[in-house]
This record gives sequence, structure tokens and C-alpha cells, in this order.
Amino acid sequence: MGQNPRNNNERLNELFKELRRTAKVVARRNFSCCSTCASAELNEVAKERNKRGVVYYHRQDNDSLKEGGEYVMLGYGATNAEGISISCNSAESHRIGVAIQKAARKVGLSAKWNGDVNMKIEIQLPGGLSA
Repeated sequence: MGQNPRNNNERLNELFKELRRTAKVVARRNFSCCSTCASAELNEVAKERNKRGVVYYHRQDNDSLKEGGEYVMLGYGATNAEGISISCNSAESHRIGVAIQKAARKVGLSAKWNGDVNMKIEIQLPGGLSA
């Protein structure tokens, strides 16, 4: 991990770096137009790179952050060797969710998640990206 991040934007960068390193997933910020497209495109990338899952937020989420939003909802899920999502009710998706929570704490962010792999994980950014 880098030097102590100074604001939420840097903490979010560190979160995605940490997830790529420790959870062995494809992790992207501001990726694609929506959840459906982001998930489909990243599942293919996961297949090409032999990763076990994906974590992302999309452009619509990013637009909300630019407008002063104080949280971002992370999409995530496991994929199989063919790049097909196996997210619903999978132990591997749950592992990725737990990894997101752990990595968020490590970089100084708070993650709200009830453990349901069918729900996105809320990363809280009090004061927005620049805080």
C-alpha cells in the first residue's frame, strides 16, 4: 500500500489496489455505463486474466460522486473459468464481499454490507471524494 492517503479519492484508489492484490479480482473504478454492462465486460476480462471475480462501480455512480455524493455502491461477484458470473448465492462471491470489507477498513473507509451476495456494498465517503 502507498503512503497514508490524504482524502477519500485516494483511499478509494488504495481500496481498489488492495482488492486487486489480495482478493485476486479485476477491480475498476468509473467503469462502463451501468451495472449490466460493467459486469458483462469485466467478467470477460476476469476470464482473460484468470481472475476469480470482479469489483467495480460504473459511470453513473461516478457522476453521483462528482455531484457531491458521500457513498458509492460497489458491484462485485465471482466468475468461473469461462468468465460466466456465478455470483448469486456463491461462497466465492461471499469471499469477495468479505475481502471488500476488510480492504476498506485497511485503507480507512467504512463498508456497509449485510452479507447478502445479491446486494451491492456501500462504501461510505463522508464529505465526498475530496474530504
